[in-house]
Amino acid sequence: MARKRMDRIDSPELMQPATARPPARRRRRWPGLLAALGLIAAAALWGWSMDGALEALPTPASTAIAQAPIVTAQLQPAAARGAALVPPLQAGSTPAPTPEVGPDQQLLTLAPQAGSVGWVRSNDSRNNHFGDSYIYSGISQGEIFHGAIQFDLSTVARGAPISYAALALTGLDDARLDRASNGVWQARWLDPALNANWGRLSFQEIHNAPVVQTILPALGESDLAPKARNVFLFNEQQIAALQQALVDEQSQIVFRLDGPEAGAENLFAWDTGYGPQSAGSQPQLLLVVGPAPATPPAAPTKDLIVVTSTPTPQNVLTAAADLMTVTAAASQQGTATPTPLNMVTATATPQDQATAVAMGGIWVVTPTPTPANPATIRAQAAYATAQAMTTGTWTPTPSYFVAATATPTFVVITNTPTPNSASALLAWAVAEATRVSQDGPPTAIPPGFITATPRFIIATGTPTPANGATAQAIRVLATVAALTTGTYTPMPAVITPTPIATAVPTAAPLVAALTRTPTPTPAPGVIPSELRGKILFHSDRLGSDEDLFVLDPACLVRTGGCTDADVSLLTNPYPHVLASAAEPRAPDGFRTAVVRMENVAGGEGAQVARVFIQDSRYDGFQRLSPLDGAAYDPAWSPVDDRVLFVSTDPGNDEIFVINADGNELRRLTNNSWEWDKHPTWSPDGRNILFYSNRDTGRRQLWIMKADGSEQRIVTNSQFNDWDPIWIK
Repeated sequence: MARKRMDRIDSPELMQPATARPPARRRRRWPGLLAALGLIAAAALWGWSMDGALEALPTPASTAIAQAPIVTAQLQPAAARGAALVPPLQAGSTPAPTPEVGPDQQLLTLAPQAGSVGWVRSNDSRNNHFGDSYIYSGISQGEIFHGAIQFDLSTVARGAPISYAALALTGLDDARLDRASNGVWQARWLDPALNANWGRLSFQEIHNAPVVQTILPALGESDLAPKARNVFLFNEQQIAALQQALVDEQSQIVFRLDGPEAGAENLFAWDTGYGPQSAGSQPQLLLVVGPAPATPPAAPTKDLIVVTSTPTPQNVLTAAADLMTVTAAASQQGTATPTPLNMVTATATPQDQATAVAMGGIWVVTPTPTPANPATIRAQAAYATAQAMTTGTWTPTPSYFVAATATPTFVVITNTPTPNSASALLAWAVAEATRVSQDGPPTAIPPGFITATPRFIIATGTPTPANGATAQAIRVLATVAALTTGTYTPMPAVITPTPIATAVPTAAPLVAALTRTPTPTPAPGVIPSELRGKILFHSDRLGSDEDLFVLDPACLVRTGGCTDADVSLLTNPYPHVLASAAEPRAPDGFRTAVVRMENVAGGEGAQVARVFIQDSRYDGFQRLSPLDGAAYDPAWSPVDDRVLFVSTDPGNDEIFVINADGNELRRLTNNSWEWDKHPTWSPDGRNILFYSNRDTGRRQLWIMKADGSEQRIVTNSQFNDWDPIWIK
């Protein structure tokens, strides 16, 4: 009979009360009880896999478990894996000391996310059981169990002093705990390298992970019980290591819970705070933290390793030899190690002709010559077959490749020379108007033609007139130029004029040395003071959707509104990342508006995005958006308890505001088909900035009062501007 696999530990069998299923030690009575049901039924119940064994683990009889007093064990040395077991720890050990919180300190209580806490088991077909109700640790039926927990430290300021740190767990299930053994349970602080791939780690990866610290005390069976609270205390050296980890920008910390790894049944489970079998007691990382330093510590230098592309084989024989070499290496040494996160690959192949031009040119594809005779045709066919067997079929020719013919298909067009004087410019304008009236407008430039116009024009400052006569002549020439060609185009804000005298051209070397480990400029962990009160937004005004720009809000109250002169380029994206993370957070530092997927009633497997409130002081999430449509882009007011969000409930995307307690929902925007998105509060909470496709059909920045009145456009430009964030 096929054995049953358990996809989740929270299976219907485990949802039964503990009294409904006998402990595992009583399974010796089952054959007698099942004899009346026949040999087939008995074989079905006995042919269970390890997942089946886990289904037999007792579960708490009730989820209404009251908070238990803190129970810890006396400090004893941690037992190394494979060493002799220490004597049993005594019950009634000294409780963990109550942390002292000074007037300038705060007690932070951190809890793991559901997908970051659970357990792993040896010989398991699944990588891990994160998100389960239990944190198993110990041994059962010859298989080793480890508890595993990851905490997010991003709310702790870098460089802030820490005077107290402790890991607190609450017991949930002791049905397989051997009270007569001398087992030991310990908490291990693991290597931070596990953080990046934590949710997908397997038993072997967690079991073999390097241990940074062992957090005392070691616990015995007398210290473990449902409802009992176990606290592991960091000593001074471990607190110092934790502070240094935060300075080194480690935003997570992971723990492994080790139990007995030899003997018979000796398994204990703490509570994750999630799932139907949980008693609602999450693991906690308790920290007493002082104020953040006025100047954050310097960010650590991170080495980058530049990975160059493998050279292209010169011919099909070389490609076949390379293929055989790689196959032999894989069979003897295993597959290649994935590229680490600190490695950067060489510049990718351009995706289109414009990108190719920006990167330095166009790839010219020459046509395959016509074979001279049948023998040549057969030779070329055999060669193409060999290439397909070794390197795969041909890649389609990208759009930025230009096919070469007898006559070149692309011509570089130089700019029309600038007239030397306003009189020459006027004469040129008259000649061009005459030509258009006789020959018609100029022909559009074909796709194969490339203009030589640079992307940016460096403008030098206008020389100061030497005397009054020169100044008068300049005014006359400017008047003539305005009459013939119109007023001057405003200077883009992203161009910084540089005096020509300082621009000394330097010949580029033909071959440049490749730096193996370049040192990147470290990104600070706080938003620079000069950006406070400014507006950050995305725009395609330089041809890329990735560029970020800064808008000075002083132009919002100026007659004439904002122009390109009020916009500057943001050269480093880290302030935008920090500001985006702060948008949904409440001023109290505990609550955050988050977007989570929620099942739709009546729809099989259908989900829709909703806005929820998460409070770090309590468990679970409280839904905030009462509407049926999707809700997203939450932004918490910096001055009170109101939250902005966008909803599709009206049929298109509109902006709403609601109190954090779920009352006083109010719609702020109302369109027929257009949409309004990504609202952000002003620092004083009186205005709301957002982006919309109203009027122009392009994405533009708009502003309105906090009550939705006085809605007006901010950036009425020829480009797309979107996703604004008003830095608080």
